[in-house]
Amino acid sequence: MSYWEALLYGLVEGLTEYLPVSSTGHLLLTTQLLGGAQSDAHQAFEIVIQAGAILAVLGVYARRVGEMIRGLFGKSAEGERLAIRLLIAFAVTSALGLSFQKPIKQRLFDLWVVSVAWIVGGFAIFAIEWWCRRQGTRKSLSELSLRGALIIGLMQAIALCPGVSRSLVTLAGGLLVGLSFSAALEFSFLLGGITLLAAAGYEGVKHIDELRSHFEAGPFAVALLAATISAWLCVRWMLKSLEKYGLGPFGSYRIALGIFTLALLYTGYIQPK
Repeated sequence: MSYWEALLYGLVEGLTEYLPVSSTGHLLLTTQLLGGAQSDAHQAFEIVIQAGAILAVLGVYARRVGEMIRGLFGKSAEGERLAIRLLIAFAVTSALGLSFQKPIKQRLFDLWVVSVAWIVGGFAIFAIEWWCRRQGTRKSLSELSLRGALIIGLMQAIALCPGVSRSLVTLAGGLLVGLSFSAALEFSFLLGGITLLAAAGYEGVKHIDELRSHFEAGPFAVALLAATISAWLCVRWMLKSLEKYGLGPFGSYRIALGIFTLALLYTGYIQPK
């Protein structure tokens, strides 16, 4: 992998990981536009560079993470409460992920599937925004129940299907259980950090030999750095802008991208590998 390809992968990962547009789908599309193939080593590379997105969340939410760590040692009741709910949501996703990861990789990592998921997710965004406008008072993050955390974890498991978007379904799950937009967004970011950390660690250890043989340290470091910086900028932008502009623009983007990709597939411009 060249340095410019590594830079491109890092930017795509960082810019799309926390937006409701599916980073997996964008990375899959990037790979096929570059003429590559989705080998086990390449998929592991895409997952491991998500560590950059983890670092971004740790940087933005350093105070909240510190509070949860103190909570685990009995020094912050609010931190302990949030940590327990994040662990519950993560445990649910992990159990389902370990059960269905292999068949999903074998059958659903395909741009036809991703394109349809983009379009369906786009219309789902419009439905979510319509539903939220009809609701009354929303809850703060401190009011999230154990049942609510369980539901968000189940929702996150849907994102195992490429093209769905982990950020979208966890944000939707938070809104579904009554959280305010900002609270749902924060929980989605924090849960994403834990989930990505586990996925990156698992894939890194499992495919360490393939990663060493297929990717040099230089391009790998470039991809990781690009993912970290772009994800940090993206998270900061979302916190300032998403409540103001809503999810609607992402719904339109998903539908347009899905139709565009289907056109590329139908005309044979790109061939799923």
